[in-house]
Amino acid sequence: FEGGGVVLPPVHNVDVIIFCTGYDYGFSFLNEQSNLQLSAIQGERRITPLFEQMWHAHHPNVAFVGIQHSVVPFSFFEVQAEAIAA
Repeated sequence: FEGGGVVLPPVHNVDVIIFCTGYDYGFSFLNEQSNLQLSAIQGERRITPLFEQMWHAHHPNVAFVGIQHSVVPFSFFEVQAEAIAA
């Protein structure tokens, strides 16, 4: 990094580079009628009330894959899917 930017060797056929440093959780696909009441505070790396950041504590038949932060994603997602299917 130099001067707030990235210095790369000459590269051709690149339209854009997106630098992502993180994200905040959001569940816009759930509405109040779902009665799941998930809470995510911006900047925190957890969702309440999820047990093990996967199963809903009050609705154990509801599970989320891929919520965990700082893991090796795809192999971990596979293990989560196996646990949910068990």
